[in-house]
Amino acid sequence: QRMLIVDHTGVGCGYCPNMKSVLKSLEEDNNYNYKFNVVYSYSYYPTEPCYSSVADTFWSYYKEVCKTSCMPLTGYPSATFNFCRDFAAAPGHMASKVDEYWVENPTASVALAATINEGKYVVNVEVKSAVAQNIHIALWALEDGIYAKQSGGSAGWMNNHHSVLRDALTGVTKSDISGIDFGYMQANTAKSKVLEFELFEATAWNSDNFKL
Repeated sequence: QRMLIVDHTGVGCGYCPNMKSVLKSLEEDNNYNYKFNVVYSYSYYPTEPCYSSVADTFWSYYKEVCKTSCMPLTGYPSATFNFCRDFAAAPGHMASKVDEYWVENPTASVALAATINEGKYVVNVEVKSAVAQNIHIALWALEDGIYAKQSGGSAGWMNNHHSVLRDALTGVTKSDISGIDFGYMQANTAKSKVLEFELFEATAWNSDNFKL
């Protein structure tokens, strides 16, 4: 079960390349790269090319749920994990957090196939559950291949931004980013649904480079 890392970052943040360097090294490490996914949530400054209002909502959500943590969300870069209240300020926490959250045998798995057709996302989602449980699905649109000069960047790759959070098809608020109710599932069963959402594409976005 891959853990989810949300990197709260910004193109104009001079310290943010430190986190990105650590995440890049983990993505290239065969002992770690199959254990996590990263979403880059650019909420640092509204005029940046990677910024989105959804990323700003993410920041507000995690700032609220982390405020009682021993390490509240206060600045950039920051990483949050698996929708949880835990939060790491330092890039040095990444490997240990992946080790902490990794689950060898997950209780559920999800697969999806998505297309954009006539201004809509058409998403076929299939979930298999090993135990009886209620399932939520959160679908986020990410964009690859955005070029923007990274403040504090020491290498050319830092100016090319990938997995950038653009939109949350299943909705987000400052109190909930967990998506939509997919339904209750019995143990050792599978369920599939076809979901449709309106495509939103701001002027600076390129839906040809979107992924879910």
